[in-house]
Amino acid sequence: MEAFKLIIFMVVMVTCMQIHRTVDGNQPEVQNITIGVGQSYKTIVVGGTGGSWTIQSDPSFYNTWKKDQEKLIKPGVDYLVFNFQNGIHTVAEVSTADYNSCTITKPIKVYSISPANIILPDAKPHNFICTIGDHCKKGLKLSITALGH
Repeated sequence: MEAFKLIIFMVVMVTCMQIHRTVDGNQPEVQNITIGVGQSYKTIVVGGTGGSWTIQSDPSFYNTWKKDQEKLIKPGVDYLVFNFQNGIHTVAEVSTADYNSCTITKPIKVYSISPANIILPDAKPHNFICTIGDHCKKGLKLSITALGH
């Protein structure tokens, strides 16, 4: 049991170090991390290398960015990393109806502390918006599907 706890602790520490390096922007957008024999996952920074979940000049920025990313994300394995300024932005997973209307009737989950590290559990669309002000209407939203194998 103690060996198992040590392994879990080491996995968490390595993950934290990798995420910190990703947040610093000194590492590539996609990182492969090995967690055991034959087991690995990727961290994918939303918005690209050194990316930040923030309002962009092009409202379609995030949905354009995702086109090359969806095929890289393995459902239930890989992490999306949302980096944002605490208190200025949030990340909320919402229904398709809430995503399309930029409203929040019943969010699935809201992340208010950065970075938000999110695993997409299945190969279905997952919708994310910022809950602050009119940020969603300004394009701070992303609908993405994990299509990797």
